[in-house]
Amino acid sequence: MSSSALLAEKKAVRRRLWTHAELCAEMEVTNEFIELWDGHLIISPTPQFPHYSVVQRLEDAWELYVERRKLGRVFHAPLDVVLSPTLVLQPDIFFIYRNRLNIVKDYVYGPPDLLVEVVSPNRPRRDYKDKKEKYEAHGVREYWIVDPERKQIEVWSLKQDFYQLADYTRAINSPLPCSCPASRFDPINSSRSRGSIFFR
Repeated sequence: MSSSALLAEKKAVRRRLWTHAELCAEMEVTNEFIELWDGHLIISPTPQFPHYSVVQRLEDAWELYVERRKLGRVFHAPLDVVLSPTLVLQPDIFFIYRNRLNIVKDYVYGPPDLLVEVVSPNRPRRDYKDKKEKYEAHGVREYWIVDPERKQIEVWSLKQDFYQLADYTRAINSPLPCSCPASRFDPINSSRSRGSIFFR
């Protein structure tokens, strides 16, 4: 197949409206960051090291906290979170309580209890607005927006179907007052994260 034909095929794949079932049946399993937004296929580039480093440090600290208390499981991208047949996202990190782990099959079918997105500097709107609206609409109890550039964390908690800002923090030394027990540790100054999740 010529390069122009391959390009045309890729464009057709992106234009098509997909369901998650169709995606699983017709596309090969991959470690790429592939999401469905209202049926539209979104393929994101691999995160750069600063993003990856923050995700890794936060996940390490969070996982230790959760495991010690046997609260549930911590997961990370790329793993499909299927919120509807045409809305499939891959949060950077997310947590599911032990009594809700039945939603974890080959993929995750339903809203996690708590999830985290680390803001990419070239597309902050996606985490601050677009994903926040999707998570709110589909019942994710708590949503963290971790911004390495600003060295801050916003914590949004679901109250009567709408997100309210539970906390906004910059390098504090006490736990965030979050609604989900799995998040009651200091993410910025955790010893497991070598002093700060924003350390580079």
